[in-house]
Amino acid sequence: MTAAPPLLEVEGLTKTYGQGRAGKVFALADVDFSLNKGETLGVVGESGSGKTTLGRTLLRLTEPSAGRVRVDGEDIAALSLSALKPLRRRLQIIFQDPFGALNPRHTVGKVIGEPLAVHGVGSKAERAAKVRDLLDAVGLEPDAVDRYPHEFSGGQRQRIAIARAIALEPDLVVADEPVSALDVSIQSQILNLIADLRRERGIAFLFISHDLSVVRHVSDRVAVMYFGRIVEQAETDALFASPAHPYTVALLSAVPHVAGDAIPAIERVAVTGELPDPSNPPPGCPFAARCPKAMDVCRQDRPPLVRRNVSERETRDVACHLFEGAG
Repeated sequence: MTAAPPLLEVEGLTKTYGQGRAGKVFALADVDFSLNKGETLGVVGESGSGKTTLGRTLLRLTEPSAGRVRVDGEDIAALSLSALKPLRRRLQIIFQDPFGALNPRHTVGKVIGEPLAVHGVGSKAERAAKVRDLLDAVGLEPDAVDRYPHEFSGGQRQRIAIARAIALEPDLVVADEPVSALDVSIQSQILNLIADLRRERGIAFLFISHDLSVVRHVSDRVAVMYFGRIVEQAETDALFASPAHPYTVALLSAVPHVAGDAIPAIERVAVTGELPDPSNPPPGCPFAARCPKAMDVCRQDRPPLVRRNVSERETRDVACHLFEGAG
């Protein structure tokens, strides 16, 4: 049986800003990955790695400088803004700050119903009924429709933002740090809500987070970003059980280990130094200056993200000279 084509295919996605001392400043550089229908891809990395820029550029909230972003085979990076509008129904986003993302002058009913009105979905009465259904889907009472965002808690505001994001029944939702601004006690509720919506509605998620425990909980696969590039991709369980790239190892070694966890603890790896200057990137691997296993070739040649033999029995996509190509 032929496998279904990916919902999203990203090839060579690049975003640059202005001119630095040695040229353009790269926020994203040659990012490649795919996302299947109904799948959740977690994107992790430290601050400044390009996670949020990736999410915004995929949706063309930030215009890409180069590369392709295909949705069901159609390159949305090449579309005019007018041609892009119908596709925006299929691509939505949940922002990190649930209060800043909601217009404080609009009622919750208007906030959630606005996408429906903009895209001409249904009559006014039908849109009102749809808003009530959406409130129920995210666990809010019907009387929320006439209240304002400031009358709700942070977790409730994020539920409102999620209801708005799914109003047009999208195929893909970019969730940009959707729980990082919430209390720990509320985070699990929102994560469970996202998991339920994914299962019930078949929505694919690009889940951006700096919290590895959160990403492990919600993701089918994980992409690790460093300096605007993906340095490793793997199935979630495989990546957490045996990280390959030294940067991934360092990230996972900082995660507290819980007794009884099926994933073994990783010996703490200290990473010193700062990210390279994005206006003057190094010629080799951008992690080489901080990597405890760096070799001469790492400082000279940038390793591509390709399928490599990371053990005798496993191959995965990793950008590291420590591993041989899978052939």
